[in-house]
Amino acid sequence: MQQAAREAAILLEHIRDWQAEIKDLEDSILRTCEQLERVLSLKQQQASIVEAKAASRRADESVKQGRAIMAFTLVTIFFLPPGFIASFFGMKNQEINEAKWMSLREQVQYICFNNRSRCSHYCRCL
Repeated sequence: MQQAAREAAILLEHIRDWQAEIKDLEDSILRTCEQLERVLSLKQQQASIVEAKAASRRADESVKQGRAIMAFTLVTIFFLPPGFIASFFGMKNQEINEAKWMSLREQVQYICFNNRSRCSHYCRCL
């Protein structure tokens, strides 16, 4: 009987050691899970920072493109009317340089109505 009681006490001691070891392992698992959650949170923050930087670069590029379009528009506004006027009055016609070719009215009608160009609907109001 004493032998059985000693073996039972030894087994009980082993069981308590194993329970303590299991408790330590559970605590270790919980700490590891918390650390993994913190690492995941940091990675998500890093990804959002990288995305914000990329969005900032795209916005800067859009601003540059907008400025280029603005410059092109201003150049067009300033140089299109003088170019049109120079080409329009550079045509040979009876009213401007007494050419026998066509009158100014005939030339405008020819440009606007006979060519069927893209701008013909704009010229119809003349």
